[in-house]
Amino acid sequence: MKNKKILKKSLKWIVAVLIVIALIILYLYESTKPLEVEGQRVQKIDIRDTFEEEGTVEAAYEDDIYSSQSGEIQSLNIREGQRIKSGDVILSMDTSELERGIDQLEGQLKSISGQQNTETLLGKEEAIESQRLSVENARKEYEEALKGYERGTGLYEQEAISQDDIERLKKEMEIAENVMNQQIQALSALESQYSDPQARLLYFQGQREAVRAQIELFRYKIGKSRIYAGKAGIVKSVNVDEKQYIAPGQSIATLIGDGGIEVESRVLAKDAVDLRPGMDVKIVLEHEPDDFTFEGSIKRINPYASESVSAIGLVERRVDVKIDLRGDYSILKPGYSVDVEFLKRSQKGAIAVPKRAIFKHEGEDAIWKIVSEKAVIQKVSVGYETDDYSIIDSGLDEGDIVILNHKTDGLDIDKRVKPVFQ
Repeated sequence: MKNKKILKKSLKWIVAVLIVIALIILYLYESTKPLEVEGQRVQKIDIRDTFEEEGTVEAAYEDDIYSSQSGEIQSLNIREGQRIKSGDVILSMDTSELERGIDQLEGQLKSISGQQNTETLLGKEEAIESQRLSVENARKEYEEALKGYERGTGLYEQEAISQDDIERLKKEMEIAENVMNQQIQALSALESQYSDPQARLLYFQGQREAVRAQIELFRYKIGKSRIYAGKAGIVKSVNVDEKQYIAPGQSIATLIGDGGIEVESRVLAKDAVDLRPGMDVKIVLEHEPDDFTFEGSIKRINPYASESVSAIGLVERRVDVKIDLRGDYSILKPGYSVDVEFLKRSQKGAIAVPKRAIFKHEGEDAIWKIVSEKAVIQKVSVGYETDDYSIIDSGLDEGDIVILNHKTDGLDIDKRVKPVFQ
């Protein structure tokens, strides 16, 4: 009985010792077991740093046709969507008022001649007052013509009206100025005619010259009462109606080019700083079952940003970017919406790692690298970064194995690790 108790007690000790030995073995195994880490073998890859924006297909040129004189539209010969040729008549002005004015002026010429022949003059005060009224009317005509010429000069500098238009406005101003000067001279002659017979002769002569100058101006305006298309294209919009009175410099219609197109995209200012004219872009037109893809390059970048509100109400600063298309883009038409992929930077054969693998060590960029199955900290020089990758200028070579998650639990210097490749 006593021997049985001794044997039972011995067995308990043996079991306890075995358990301790097993725990020690397990501890030693766990302590020397490699830590599994997310690894990646460094390879040279081609990097494309891109971003996307919406774009709109537009005609390569879009011009407004402006009126170069005032008057009522008698006939309007264009409509939206119409194709027109250079030289086509856009509209004709109503010239009936000018024609009546010529009839009245020709009658006034006869009256002046009759008045001089019969030597019947109005009373001095009445005649002078009448002539002053003529001077004032002529001055108003000149001021209106001058304003029209000044507005036209601004439009011509913007290439909104043609050389012929600006020359016509200048001619009208010069004729109106001549009429005004003739009326002023006639007034001066009238004021002195009662004491000087020669002045009286000059008065009637000045009257006739002033009236003839007005007739010349009216006939010139009649000859220029039609407005012509300076370029061929498609009428995008018509901004006036028949019987409407229009002023010099008023927009009549908008014309877009027939054939050539470009893409306009509004790019966030923070992205626009990385763009340059000539950079390649990709244009995508959504389509079922397959999208259409086109190639292009940046033609022009506006030198300023403008404020806009996003679809979710955020105030943004954006820059207009014009894009030229290459190849066959005949399927695209003005007004189509497209997606534009801008290439900010590309690099072939770059040593690059996911950005999440980089961390700071002693104030410098570093990465965990596996050397002889152990984790070591490798300082690196990071160059350009995309949204996903960091390009390594120095510190890594092709074939190196790096640890992607630098926050892995248990990771330490010289820790045995086992990379798990995705």
